[in-house]
Amino acid sequence: MKQLSVTLKPLSIALISAFSLNAQAALYEVIDLGVTDDDEVHNYVMSGSSVAGQSGLLVGVGSIEGQLFIDHDSINVDEIDEDQIVIDDTDLEDFALDFSDFELTDDELKNIDSYKGVNYSILNDSFKGWERLHVWDYIVEEDDEYSATTNDFLVGVSDDGIAVGYGSAPYKIYTWTEENTDGDEIETGAILREFSSQAFVYRVGEDTDTGLVALQGEGSEYGGWSIAYAMNNSGLVIGAASTDVSEASIEEIEDCIDEGIQPEAWCNQKAQYSTRAYVWRINSQLETTETASLGMLFEPSEVYAGSYFTKLNAVNDNGYIVGQSLGYFDLEQPNENQPQKYAAIYTLFSNQGDRGVIDITDRDVYASSQAIDINNDNIVVGTALRLVNGSYRTKSFYYDVSEEFSDLTEIPSAFDSSSMWVKDINNNGQMVGVFEWEPRPSGVQRRRHAYIYQAGDAEITDLNNAIGCDSPWEIVEANTVLDDGLILATALGEVPILDDEGEPVFGTDGSELTRLVTRGVALKGIDGGIAEQCENADEPLPNHERQGASIALLLMFLPLLVIFRRKVSS
Repeated sequence: MKQLSVTLKPLSIALISAFSLNAQAALYEVIDLGVTDDDEVHNYVMSGSSVAGQSGLLVGVGSIEGQLFIDHDSINVDEIDEDQIVIDDTDLEDFALDFSDFELTDDELKNIDSYKGVNYSILNDSFKGWERLHVWDYIVEEDDEYSATTNDFLVGVSDDGIAVGYGSAPYKIYTWTEENTDGDEIETGAILREFSSQAFVYRVGEDTDTGLVALQGEGSEYGGWSIAYAMNNSGLVIGAASTDVSEASIEEIEDCIDEGIQPEAWCNQKAQYSTRAYVWRINSQLETTETASLGMLFEPSEVYAGSYFTKLNAVNDNGYIVGQSLGYFDLEQPNENQPQKYAAIYTLFSNQGDRGVIDITDRDVYASSQAIDINNDNIVVGTALRLVNGSYRTKSFYYDVSEEFSDLTEIPSAFDSSSMWVKDINNNGQMVGVFEWEPRPSGVQRRRHAYIYQAGDAEITDLNNAIGCDSPWEIVEANTVLDDGLILATALGEVPILDDEGEPVFGTDGSELTRLVTRGVALKGIDGGIAEQCENADEPLPNHERQGASIALLLMFLPLLVIFRRKVSS
């Protein structure tokens, strides 16, 4: 077996390490995309444009030691936490400081776990290696280095090299003098960030001062909040944003600013936002030319007091936007006080006539649903909860928007109770995602593998059976499938631990020490390749472990990146 050259240091000779299996023993060659110069332990390739196309760009997220990337489903846009933390004695305990003798500087914030950034944007131009993109971070004068207190995420890229994502502002130290209840002046302060999340578009290759532009909603006067999930090749960017600030909180903010004691960043914490699913249209100069907020599957009444939950996941080049929205649980007896979340298709920006928002879920079959992606043939893919043997399981489907009265077509499961999550569809009808491959009893954690599926086929293909049995990688998620067939995926594998000189580290018994990592990989089709029959592949509980990688335990805890990766170039 050819050894895969993977390290945790920058690759100086070959930025791409690839091993090619015998053309008769696998369907795909695995290309390890390596790491950036910052040596992130884990990284994820989120999306890309075809390497055969104009740009050939890959985008992703890097995570530092001990951190695994969490997808945006953990964000509840109805309960935005500005994540602006006030310093107290607990925060400063390790520094033995108080505000009367304040010595902590901005450059030291990255040494406090509460403020340290753990996720950052990475991009890869035509497989030449990952580079880091510093989004909203800044260089601190004290040490002439980035503050390293931001978190940012690069999630998509168009064919003409425009990337899209979102990120937080850096933390900064603010101090001021105010009077306490006894009328005595005291030194106080806070560690604040101007915003917790701000969407952006970035023209790859340009300086961030000119090529990186913020995307905001109407409610951005006092910091605001925005997040971008995807962009098509026509300049439509989709996501969510704060659309207005409550009048009561505006009055409170203005009173705070007028007092002139606390900094504006402190006063702005009082802003109470309304957030909505949001669309921006940008031109070739990255200027916003049109914005819109999108509603739900039902029109709320004047007395409606519930959530306005809507989530946008993908947009195709025809202007169809897909995602998830609150909708009536019972279409025969609509009740806005008992909504459920269902797949939604928005046609406001479509070039085939505005049909409003399309509801595609059969309530008699599925308890809830979500539309994940849509290709340029207007084929939608998504997930839905269906009752199987007394338990709700996640199933994946595809749906043709052009056929107005068509039904959802389920993608075949590995077995009846196997949950599966589709994540992408290309313009050739190929779909990729994640599925449970172990038929373990209910309540027992099932391990997951990546799959590929061609619309109309009788079964899915486990990508671990398509890369050769002696591969050192376990392919646990397939995030994107490009039109040329290239698959962008997440793999687990063991890599050697290196010292500061780049040399392997050995244990007391003389064995080389390794660590288990998640790594972005690309799967390239092999001409004339065939699927290899791996050992134990036909057993009820197949092993599927790769040579040199014991990953069973980590698979149990790996966050599922099902909904985060967004296709932006169909």
